[in-house]
This record gives sequence, structure tokens and C-alpha cells, in this order.
Amino acid sequence: MVLIGILIWLNIRGVRESSLVNEVLGAVTVISESALIILGFLFAWKPDLLAAEIRAYPGAQSPWGTYFGPRFSATYADGEVVDSPPLTAVDEAALQVWRRRAHALPAPQLKAHYADLVWDLGPKIGPKPRREPEFARLAIGGYRAAAADPREQRLHAFAHLRRALSLAIQLDDRAAVDAVRDEILATHRAAIAAGELWWQAYDILTAQRKSGLTEEERAQLISDLEGVLAGYADASDPERFDIHFVERTGERLLRHYRQTRQATDEKRIHAIIARAREHHAGRAEALAASSVLNDSMDAYRKAGLMDDVERIRRLMQAKVRDSRDQMAEIRLEVRISFDEVEAFQARIVEGSVVDAMARIGEEKFDEAVAIYDKGELTEAQKIIFFLIYSQIIEYHNLHKISSGMSGGEKQAVSKINE
Repeated sequence: MVLIGILIWLNIRGVRESSLVNEVLGAVTVISESALIILGFLFAWKPDLLAAEIRAYPGAQSPWGTYFGPRFSATYADGEVVDSPPLTAVDEAALQVWRRRAHALPAPQLKAHYADLVWDLGPKIGPKPRREPEFARLAIGGYRAAAADPREQRLHAFAHLRRALSLAIQLDDRAAVDAVRDEILATHRAAIAAGELWWQAYDILTAQRKSGLTEEERAQLISDLEGVLAGYADASDPERFDIHFVERTGERLLRHYRQTRQATDEKRIHAIIARAREHHAGRAEALAASSVLNDSMDAYRKAGLMDDVERIRRLMQAKVRDSRDQMAEIRLEVRISFDEVEAFQARIVEGSVVDAMARIGEEKFDEAVAIYDKGELTEAQKIIFFLIYSQIIEYHNLHKISSGMSGGEKQAVSKINE
């Protein structure tokens, strides 16, 4: 009887706990779906906010099969796709507001954005979806004007011109295509003179088969790439030498010479890359050098320089032997007591979900900023630091978690701005 009583008690307790879990999960589902509905209404009634939330997908189609798409998209295990904002938030009323903005706004970048939204998403909306070439032309003009602004960063100028070229090709407007191509080449010349972004024009104009790139213009771009490669592969200039740029430039030249069936030049580029990798390996410790030498040996082989292949093979074997002395066990032990976990949980899991998310981000922020100030972060860690905490700040501001930022967040803003 005692055993039966215990089993009955356990059954009742289990039902209660199960009911509580189901209630919590049900509440979370209701809140999530309600939030999506509210956001849908918000975007529907605020077309400008909706336009700001829709982002471009350069180089790939968005989840909507268009150039523009949702800022965020997720696919659940059951196949359900959730976009934020959803395409259903875009209706004829929003398009009408965007049409007015495209005509009225003087700022070229905003004019281009609104006009491009109408051109790109218009065919997806309404009972009679249609393309509106007028807005594609407005967008082209806006992008070109934005790229010509001397205050615009050159990388953004290339992005504007890339989209302008794509729109001109879609319209089959040869005059616009030629004008935009000329502006891309002019921006390229300025970039080469400044020693930056040497790949942008080549990538843009060769990726678009209908860009109208002439043989003379293509030859000049290849000549520029050859000059860039020679500069970065110069082992006598340690300040300029850069193995990564050697490889990136070499990849483009190899692709060109392979397509044009210029085998001699293709082998020449492989040889330049091989020598640069060998030089780079000579500046590294034995363990890293052995890996780089393996890549160098492969490039020498593609260049047809078999004597160098054998020489590098012997050198690589020597580096592998030397690297054994550099291998050592690295062990890091971190002890966290149960009481510390309980205390952390008590501080974090309190209040709303949004409040909890904010505290998770801020929990170790001051400590991270202190480490940054001491200069103890590597370049890769600095990048991760910026990405994580800039997202925390953006989340904080968007959801209005509190009336102002914490001291740690203000320091993060300062670091990110620097």
C-alpha cells in the first residue's frame, strides 16, 4: 500500500510539472506569434521603417528571389520559414509611399534605395504585379550620384556602381551601361593610385557578361593586376610584401590566362606565387613553415619547375623535423563552483527576456573592455570583440531595454568608433 501511495503521489506531481511546462511553452508560442503580428502591422503602417529594415543581397538572391530581402530569415526543423520583416508587409500602400519618396527626396542614396525597392519588389506585390522602368532609371541616377559624392567611401562607391550597372543591364540601356562602366573604371584608377581596392572593378566588370568591357579596357585591368602582383610579391620590400594579396591577385590572373588559353603566362603566375610562398615560409616558425612550403611545392609543380619541387620537398621535410621541438601540450583549467553558477543565474534570469539578454551581454563587458585597454587582444579577437558588443548595443537600443546605456556600453561605442 505504501508503494502504491508513493506511485500515486509521483503521478500527481508529474502531471502538475508537465502542465506547468506546457503552460510556459504555450505562453512563449502566443507571445512569439503575437510579436510577429504586431511587427507586421507596424511595418505595414510605417513604410519608411519597412524600407529601412529591408536589406540588399548583392551577389545572391534573397529568400524572396529578389535583390532585396528580409533583414533576418530563419527556417525551423518543420520547414516553416520566418522572415523579418515578411514580404507580406509590403503592399501597394507601401509601394506608393516609396514612389513618392523616390521622386521627392534630394539625397541620392535614399532616392536610389526607394526607387530600387519599387523596381525590385513591385513584381511581387498586388493583383497585377509589374515592373516600373521609370524607377530603375531613378535608382541608376541615384546610385551614380551617390558614388560621385567625394565624401563617399570608395568601397561604397563601388557597391553603388555595381548595382547601377546591374540595373542598366536589366533595362538593356546600352548608353547607361557604357556610362556606368566608365565611372567604374574611373573609380578603379583612383583606387589603384591610392593602393587600395584593386580587385573591385575587375570583379564587377568581368562578372557581368553584358558590361560591354572592351578588349582594351580588359587588357588595362590585367596590366593593373600584374603591377599589383609584382608589388606585393617583392620580397625585397618587407613593408609591401603580402602573401595574401599575392594569392588573391594571382587567382584572378590565373583565371584570366586559363580562360584565354595563355599557358605560358599561367605557369609564370604559378611560379610567382610559389616563390612568394617560399619567402613567406622563410619568415615563419618551422611548424607553420612546413604547411606553407607544401603549398609552395604545389605551385612550383603547376609552374612545371620540377627541380624546385624537389628542393622544396627536402626543405619541407627538414622543417617538419624541426617543428617537433616546438610541439608542446597546452592545458587550460577553469574551475567554476556550483555556488558561482547559482549566483550568476540569479543575476541573469530575472525580469523580462529582453532584460535578461541585456544582462548576459553586460555581465563581462567591463572586464573585456579592461583587457582591450591593456592591449592583450589579438587582431582577430578585436574583430570578434567589435562584432559581439556592437550587436549587444544595437539590440539594447532597438528594444529600449533601459533609458540609457551603461558605462560599459558607452566604452564599447567609443572603441567601435575608434
